[in-house]
Amino acid sequence: MSSTVRTNWDDLTNRDILRGGLRKIFDSTLKSEEVMYPEMYNVIKTDSYIERDVRMGGLGLAQSVVEGGNIPVQPPVLDTTKEYTQSKFGSGYRITFEMKKFNKIGLVKKLSASLAKAQRTTKDIEAHKLWNSPTATYTGYDTLNLGEAAHTCLDDTPSTYDNLGSAAISTTSIESALYYFKKAKNDQGQTISMKADTIYFEPTQMFTVDELLGSKGMPWEESNTKNPYTKFGLKQLPNNRLTSTTAWGVLAKKDDLFDVNIFTSVQPDLHFQDSPDTSRDSIVTSQQLFTWGYGDPRAVWVGNV
Repeated sequence: MSSTVRTNWDDLTNRDILRGGLRKIFDSTLKSEEVMYPEMYNVIKTDSYIERDVRMGGLGLAQSVVEGGNIPVQPPVLDTTKEYTQSKFGSGYRITFEMKKFNKIGLVKKLSASLAKAQRTTKDIEAHKLWNSPTATYTGYDTLNLGEAAHTCLDDTPSTYDNLGSAAISTTSIESALYYFKKAKNDQGQTISMKADTIYFEPTQMFTVDELLGSKGMPWEESNTKNPYTKFGLKQLPNNRLTSTTAWGVLAKKDDLFDVNIFTSVQPDLHFQDSPDTSRDSIVTSQQLFTWGYGDPRAVWVGNV
């Protein structure tokens, strides 16, 4: 079918469905859906085409100084930068003058709503490329993937940390995630403590997660032991955008060190214009500009892919 919407839509099969006798158009794609990326990213507005962040390791520990001795002066450690460059995404439709004038089923309104929804869905799917490929393709400050067994710090050693569980959801793997955040390291290799607050997972696993985190007693045991995982207050986030049924992980989303970001310079718009010919048709377009990525991955624990 032509990309131009006409009054004799679908005329190739002699079903002129817009000329009369049509009660409604049923379009399942207009149903609203969850947009999940705000739960997985720091959502940041920008007016810059390129945002540039730099990684820094602050001062190390203080040193013992003898009486009359000089206090040592330490330089901060500056490391690699991370750039976020805006990308444009757009779509549109063309509609004839006659279709605008004579259609009585609100098709222009429906198509405009469909265009707006397509833009929202595009952004959500695009942003989830990272979470659907956390061990490949995309890198941060240390040139490693989001989930790695040996992320590097900036101290002299250098220290490393492992935020890749590579295990199915279970009591053991939940404990590994919680322990990871309690014993996390900063870029000087010093132990810090982050608070895990979100567990994300593909919806196939929502019953398992609810049993793990919601039962009063220790899950899957016949004992009088209380369930210790409930006190950590992990928010359950079933994420429809995850493509693997085994994908899950834990985030310290509210921590200052959470550094997975989506930058938006232009929200989806809707632009009506006359066609560049003498038909008096109209062209409706929409565009948006955004980009996503991460610099420091330590506030993310990738349970499985």
